[in-house]
Amino acid sequence: MTHPPGPIRSRTNGAAREAMRQRGILFLFFIMVLSGQFALDRVDYSLERLGVLGQARVWLFLPLALWVVFSCARGARFPSFRRSSGKFFWAVFALHVYLAISALWTPRVLEASEMISNASEVCGVLLLAATVLMVPAIFRGDTRRKVVFFLGLVLGASIVYAIGGLFGEWREEDRVAAFGGGPNVFVRIVGMGVLVAIYFWLRTKRVVWLVPIPLLMGSAILSGSRGGILALGIGISFLLVLSWRGIGVTLRRRAVAACALLILLSLSFFRQTVFPYWQQRFVENSFEDRNDSDRLLLFTEAVNLIQENPVNGVGLDGFRRLSVLGEYSHNLFLQVTSEAGLIGLGLLLTSLIAASKAWSWTSTLEEKTLLGLGALFFFAQMFSGSYYDARYMWIFFGLIWVLRESLAVSKPELGAVVVHAGA
Repeated sequence: MTHPPGPIRSRTNGAAREAMRQRGILFLFFIMVLSGQFALDRVDYSLERLGVLGQARVWLFLPLALWVVFSCARGARFPSFRRSSGKFFWAVFALHVYLAISALWTPRVLEASEMISNASEVCGVLLLAATVLMVPAIFRGDTRRKVVFFLGLVLGASIVYAIGGLFGEWREEDRVAAFGGGPNVFVRIVGMGVLVAIYFWLRTKRVVWLVPIPLLMGSAILSGSRGGILALGIGISFLLVLSWRGIGVTLRRRAVAACALLILLSLSFFRQTVFPYWQQRFVENSFEDRNDSDRLLLFTEAVNLIQENPVNGVGLDGFRRLSVLGEYSHNLFLQVTSEAGLIGLGLLLTSLIAASKAWSWTSTLEEKTLLGLGALFFFAQMFSGSYYDARYMWIFFGLIWVLRESLAVSKPELGAVVVHAGA
């Protein structure tokens, strides 16, 4: 049946506008996640008086929340969860809401002659809870295409960060960082870029996607984050091992030849900058001087606090207030258990177990990549990062569930009827 050209053009234009609108929403979501805990007081210290209202993540979250509300008002039902994915999303939500509630028994102490507030920490965990719960709504419908677009944004941002770190003025002592974030944040962003570059290489079979890796790996090493480099190595191993069977002999040979060429082209940069820093920071400082950046002391303090407050912990931000060093514990499990007790630890374990159940050996390349990215952040959280710094981990695990359910809907013959997260 022949359709008149007018309606076809109208439908085409409408589809194009919808695609642009969805990409705009994904871009806004990405920028909100990337902004992390960036606050305006980093631009002008006098703006510190704005408190949580001076944080970029708050203002970026508001339009996304309004979009979800208006979508529901127009009749677009908020995505229903299958039983398994619901366990993950609601467990993550419950964990962070409970962390916010634990602020009620955080010890009140004086700092700089003022009674300090943990409003920023409460805001952070509640925003994280809402953001993770929002993931199915944002990525519903055409999920795979949206995930690929999101991963493209990750790769682009990682390259910008790597260049900014190498040529900008954001260095912290002798460690590279960028755009106001610390070295431990920096290494995670450029580390994500390495895994995503490998993903696009595997997806397209084009070695051109491997070109940014020397820049990203070099800047990751120059961050000086030993835990971050270890986590990056584990994340890369996850992705390559899980994808190895799908890599043909020809593709492997091309990759080896491309890597050899890239090594030769970047040898001068590594010889003059990266290798000397690796020797100084990762070999001499770590093994010869046995410098652990006070991790052992922080871990010991966390264990002592857990023994003193095993059930409900010392409350959100309580560890930093009671610590001799005035820092957080630099370990996700110890931080949750010391501040939220065994109840919080139970919720954390429930969330991680629910996340692991999304995995299957029949997973797609996108799911394998998301698992590698999630592993990168999980192991990075063993050595550094506050609650909000784990946001990428929860989002990547959530995206695996959304992809899994979208595939189940596209293959109804594999099982019973499934309610798609984007229905």
